Amino acid sequence: MEISYRLFQWDDIDEIVSIICDTWQLDKMCKDYKQGIIFSKQYLYHVLKDASDIYVAIDHDKVIGLLVLSLYLKNKITIPKKYQQYLLKIDENETKVKDYQKMIIDYKQNCLFLYKNSAIKFANEIVLFAVDRRYQRKGIGTELFKLAGSIFEKEAHSNYYLYTDTSCNYRYYDHLGMKKMGSLKPRKQDDFEIYLYGKN
Repeated sequence: MEISYRLFQWDDIDEIVSIICDTWQLDKMCKDYKQGIIFSKQYLYHVLKDASDIYVAIDHDKVIGLLVLSLYLKNKITIPKKYQQYLLKIDENETKVKDYQKMIIDYKQNCLFLYKNSAIKFANEIVLFAVDRRYQRKGIGTELFKLAGSIFEKEAHSNYYLYTDTSCNYRYYDHLGMKKMGSLKPRKQDDFEIYLYGKN
């Protein structure tokens, strides 16, 4: 492997959509690969709307990891119209997209509720963090977090937070020195739980 890290380029977007779909196995959740890709595009669109800085991990020109940040003192990026269309375009006969959009919006609202009810307020956010499953446990995620920490340290506000949930390896964030600041069960009857992690 020859891993390097650089700023995101818009030409990376296809590979990033695939990483999102594969990392969280959204094709299995949607019971179809095409549907999983559609969900991944919709999700990435909402992520990019909150982003101010985006970095990728590269192995021989292939994108294998993604770090999306929202810095308190920086403006959000502008998604070019071409890529808005790419992320939001669907087949005319597609009926499940509204369900996907509702799931994404509901998740985000639950996260905001959790944040508003937390004891500590944070300045910066890790909006999305993902590593290709074939490259996990090789230190790439740790390097991406070091990169995030160095960027946050340059800001006037260096504390940061992220959301995760029981569908992810959330204990990884304990290993990175973050602390669980709150939790929320969207529905009491479910095992699914959302967590707010923070680091000062």
